[in-house]
Amino acid sequence: MRLVWAVAFLALAACYRPLPPEPSCGFQINIHTGQRVSWAGRLPVPIRLTTSFPDDLHSALLRAEAEYARALRRPVFADKGYGNAYDGAPFITSGTLDVDTEGQTHTAAVGKEIFEAFITLNLLNYTFSSDTPAPNEIDAESLFLHELGHLLGLVHTDDMSSIMYPVLDYGQTRRTLTPLDINHLECEYGHVP
Repeated sequence: MRLVWAVAFLALAACYRPLPPEPSCGFQINIHTGQRVSWAGRLPVPIRLTTSFPDDLHSALLRAEAEYARALRRPVFADKGYGNAYDGAPFITSGTLDVDTEGQTHTAAVGKEIFEAFITLNLLNYTFSSDTPAPNEIDAESLFLHELGHLLGLVHTDDMSSIMYPVLDYGQTRRTLTPLDINHLECEYGHVP
C-alpha cells in the first residue's frame, strides 16, 4: 500500500508546476508562492455587521461600498446588514484594539485566496463621523474605504492621496479611490468596461 501512495504522490508531484510570481500591484503577497492574496475574483464580497456596529455609521459604510462599485464599475461588496459574525462572511465590529489606530483589518488566506476577514473599529478611543467630520473626529467613510481595501488584499502605500495611505488625521477626508487605487484593484480583480 505504501508503494501505491508513493507512486501516486510522485505522479502528482511530476504534474505540479508552481505558478510564476505575480507583481504585487499594491496587494499582499504570499511569501511562499509569490502570488497576490485576494478574494480571487469572488466578487461581490458579502459584509456582515455585528450588533456592536453603530447604526449611525452604516450610511458611511454604504457610501464607501458604493465608491468601490463606481470605481470598478461593478458590485464589489454585498452589504448583508446585521447578522451573526461567524457565518463565514467577513464582518465589521467594534472593540478595543491593542494598537493606537482607528480601525484594523484581519485577513486569513490559504495560498492566494482570502477565506476569512474582519474589520474592527476602535470606538473606545476615537469618535467617528458619518457626515462632515469635526476637527476632533475621524471620517468614517474614509476609514471604511481604507479598511475595505485591506479586506480586498491591498497593503499600505506611500502615496498621500491614496485611500491606502496609512495615516488619516482627525477631520481629514479621503473619499475617492485614486487612479493608483483603481489600477491596483483592476490588476487583481480585472477591468470591466
